[in-house]
Amino acid sequence: MQPARQSSLSRVETTAVVFAIAGAAGSLLEGWLVARGRVPWPGGSRPLIAGALTAGIGLVGGLAGMAWLRRTAGSIIATVAGALSVIYDLGAPLVAVRMLPGVLLLAAGATGSLALALRKDEPWTSAVASWLASLALILHVVVGGLMLPLGLVAPPIVWLGLLTMWAVLLAVALRWRTRHPWRVVAVPPVTVTITAAVLVAGDALLGWAP
Repeated sequence: MQPARQSSLSRVETTAVVFAIAGAAGSLLEGWLVARGRVPWPGGSRPLIAGALTAGIGLVGGLAGMAWLRRTAGSIIATVAGALSVIYDLGAPLVAVRMLPGVLLLAAGATGSLALALRKDEPWTSAVASWLASLALILHVVVGGLMLPLGLVAPPIVWLGLLTMWAVLLAVALRWRTRHPWRVVAVPPVTVTITAAVLVAGDALLGWAP
């Protein structure tokens, strides 16, 4: 590897570690504040459980980002932890501040992917594609969770059909992740678009209602 590229790799790896440490530390602090009742939590959640989840997600993501920096699994786990942390904090008081540890973990996953690409002498676009594919898979899983209550609106056969479509697209996305990561990015929007179109058509033409 050329000296200039080696220097760039070293800087990127250092940045990824800094992001991972900051994300983990922020999650631990937030979890401690929530568990102690210093920071309110919406929905009547038990502070100790909410704090433990917050700290645990951040700690796993941070450790993965630091310990497995030179492996794809590290950036994926950091990205997953960051996305879960951000989603978990949605709707909470001081949401912009509380989402910061999750955003830092997402940054750790992104820079970790870039470091892997540099180490393999691959273009930076492959790192971006790999990271976005990982994020898209997470979003697809979240979309699947949001589709579960649709059984209260759509007829059972339609609901099962939508869940089957989601499962098939998940399998396709997992198969595409390595060879065609850019295609994976389109999977969540396609799932949401098809689901929304079915629900809108059902409501307009067949009068579906909860």
